[in-house]
Amino acid sequence: ITARFTLLAGIKPGHYPLWGIVYLRWWLFDRLADTAPLHLLSGSPLYANYLRLMGAKVGKNTNLGSLRLRFPTFVTIADEVSIGTSVNFENTRVERNELIIGTITVGKSSYVGSYSVIEGNTSIGSHSYLSGLSSLQDGKSIPAEEYWEGAPCRRVKAYTPPVRSSEKPKFMQLLFEKFIYSVGALLVACMFFFPIFPTFILVDYLDG
Repeated sequence: ITARFTLLAGIKPGHYPLWGIVYLRWWLFDRLADTAPLHLLSGSPLYANYLRLMGAKVGKNTNLGSLRLRFPTFVTIADEVSIGTSVNFENTRVERNELIIGTITVGKSSYVGSYSVIEGNTSIGSHSYLSGLSSLQDGKSIPAEEYWEGAPCRRVKAYTPPVRSSEKPKFMQLLFEKFIYSVGALLVACMFFFPIFPTFILVDYLDG
C-alpha cells in the first residue's frame, strides 16, 4: 500500500517508453504487490477494503473472489458487482517497446466470471454478464443488460439480472463480519506454523 502511494503517484493512463522511469516505477510496484498474501483475504469483505487502499474505486456490497490488478488506481468497480476467482484486470501491458496503461470500469450489479481477462480501456455496463474464461480486449465495451462470452468475447443475448434483496446490512453487522474474517485470516496464517514448530523442537532434541 505504501508502494502504491509512493511509486505510482502522478502516473496517468497513456503510453510510456519501455525501460523508462515510469516503467521502472510500475515494475517495482508490481513486484512488491505480489508479496502480499492476498489468498487470506480473497472472497471476504476485507478484500474490497484492501483494493480501496491500493487505489481502486470499489463500491458497496461487492462480492470479490480474487483479482489480479496490474494498475489499481485506474480500476472502478461499482456497487453490487460480483467477480469470480482468478480474474485478471490487465490494464497495463508492454507492446511495441511501450508500456501502455488504461482504465477499466465495471458497472453496477454486473458479473464477471472466473478466469476472465479484461484489458485496459474497457468498460462493462450496469446489469451485464461476462461469462467465465472470457476475454474483453482493449477498447471494447459491453453495453448495459447484455450477456457476453468467448475469447475474444462477443454478445450472446440480452441479460436480465436476478432480483436482489432490498434489505441492507446494518453497520454493527458489517463490523462484526469484518472482525470475524480478520480473526479467521490470522488463524489460517498461523495454521501454517502449527506443524513446523514441534518439528523444530524435535530436531533440536534429537540433535542434542
